[in-house]
Amino acid sequence: MQSIVSTCRFWRQIGAEYLLEYVYFEDPANIPRLCAVLDGDRTPGRFIRRMHIARFHERLGLTMEELQMGLISVIQHSTRLHIFIMEWPLRNAFSSVMDALCTY
Repeated sequence: MQSIVSTCRFWRQIGAEYLLEYVYFEDPANIPRLCAVLDGDRTPGRFIRRMHIARFHERLGLTMEELQMGLISVIQHSTRLHIFIMEWPLRNAFSSVMDALCTY
């Protein structure tokens, strides 16, 4: 799929839709990276229809608050998000994330 997206602009436009339709974060620490990409170009966010986030373990350099803010931003950019799966408790971030899911 990556080679198709890298061929030309036309193929990138077609391939991006399929590449980003299902976003799976095995390591939720990558959410701020996607957030930075979507802040620069909002177009890819409209292709995300399903988001699955695996278990999160706090590490050095990424706090729960930073992850929460990144997750909310990604949800805001994902205008066609239909399915949202999370494998870990949100604790204090629950109300903010649910508000973002309901609003956007």
